[in-house]
Amino acid sequence: MLTAAVQELGSVSIRDQGAEVAEFLKTEDGRALLSRSGDASSVGILNTRKSGDVLYLHAYDKSPGYAPGMSSEQWRAMLDIEGAIVSLTVLGFEDDPLSADAGMATVREFASIIRRENAK
Repeated sequence: MLTAAVQELGSVSIRDQGAEVAEFLKTEDGRALLSRSGDASSVGILNTRKSGDVLYLHAYDKSPGYAPGMSSEQWRAMLDIEGAIVSLTVLGFEDDPLSADAGMATVREFASIIRRENAK
């Protein structure tokens, strides 16, 4: 499953502050922000990496909220597009989980498509 969320850029830019955002997401407040339930204890960060102007995140969220059968493991890409931060998420299924490589490849391609389709 692929999802996208868009939020006005405000004072934070992934392009300019990606490393700081990655560190924030590891904190209790950051993990609460990533949690579907707002509970930081439900989220674990497995890996973060900044590549160019995109922040990639591999994490899990044990809180309820997605459709039954969805995996708690997720891959995210965060990037700036036209004055907004776009957060893209890739989720697999419990009975057919994505490997770490497949999840990362999918979210990278998702980010590439979004960037290409929003190029001026």
